[in-house]
Amino acid sequence: MIDFIDFYSFIQEKKDGTLRYFFNTTHKLQYFVWCVSSSELEYGNSPNLKEKGYFIGFDCIGEPSGKDSLIGKTICRILHQIFIDLGNDSMLIFNADDSDEKHVLRHRLFKIWHNDYGRDATLLESLIIEQADKTHYLGCIISKSNPKLKESVEEFRNLKFELIKPHS
Repeated sequence: MIDFIDFYSFIQEKKDGTLRYFFNTTHKLQYFVWCVSSSELEYGNSPNLKEKGYFIGFDCIGEPSGKDSLIGKTICRILHQIFIDLGNDSMLIFNADDSDEKHVLRHRLFKIWHNDYGRDATLLESLIIEQADKTHYLGCIISKSNPKLKESVEEFRNLKFELIKPHS
């Protein structure tokens, strides 16, 4: 069990099939974490991903300033809550947003947060996928108590090129 002593309180809402978690920081910033099922997408022969795969992401409303360790702790606490809400056999997949070309930083920051606050209970499988015109930073978070941990990791590794399709 993860011991989260200090983190921001958060609220959860479910709307149009998407789970959303919101929290406010002491610096008056609002963060949100979202989670949506990947079940409608086709992934070849990937039963775990099809049944228990979820895409996740997070964003900040406002411009972050300074270092606030409670943000990483809170996001990892929310991910822990997602496993409670959806089951420890869930697979949480993220693709670091590249819209502002800060995806390398986001991916690195997420790995740091996971290492600092989530590694006791979850496994972070990370992939870098290089295409001709862009590089994708992809990750999958799986509970260490997932009864299909080995199979889920293998499915994620095998699907890396199906998850990121080349631009037409």
